[in-house]
Amino acid sequence: MSWKSSAASTQPAARGGHKSAAGRRSGSNLQGSAASASSMSPDPAKDHIIAERRRREKINQRLMELSTLIPGLKKMNKATIIGDAVKHVRELQEKVNILENNNKHAATTTICSTVLVHKNRPCLGGLTSNYGDDNVSEPSQLGTWLPEIKVRFSDKSVLVQIHCENTNGLLVRVLAEVEVLRLAITHTSSMPFLADTTIINITAK
Repeated sequence: MSWKSSAASTQPAARGGHKSAAGRRSGSNLQGSAASASSMSPDPAKDHIIAERRRREKINQRLMELSTLIPGLKKMNKATIIGDAVKHVRELQEKVNILENNNKHAATTTICSTVLVHKNRPCLGGLTSNYGDDNVSEPSQLGTWLPEIKVRFSDKSVLVQIHCENTNGLLVRVLAEVEVLRLAITHTSSMPFLADTTIINITAK
């Protein structure tokens, strides 16, 4: 009788032990799943730190590239690099403005020279034989002193204006003389002036 009671008393205890062990196993499983879930979830603070680090590395790389373009750079800190870069850009802008102003001035500046040649023969003969003769008259005393040649230079273009006697084949011979000078003729015009004279305009490069 006593043996049965002791056996009966040990059975509930054994059952209780099994229940407690099962409870511990289930608790450990829950903790493990929670830990794995927390490790898989993204950490916003960590992502922000990584992004900030990459941004700073990129800025430093750009500053290093910028420093190679600045002449006479003495210090490699950020403030010096940026300050010298701004100064260098302003100097380049000033040089560009000066060059643009010089180009505009050169394009608008025209050099004009007038040559008056004594007329010993008809227009073209006087042009070829007496060109550059020291016997030059003033425009007010022109009279029969022909031809009158005006030359204007503008950049790479040349404008030649000839006032001379009107003869047969005059324009053809004048153009031939201009081509001898290795000028590329871009435009020509001929206009009668008074009774026996004409004005020839030639543009060449």
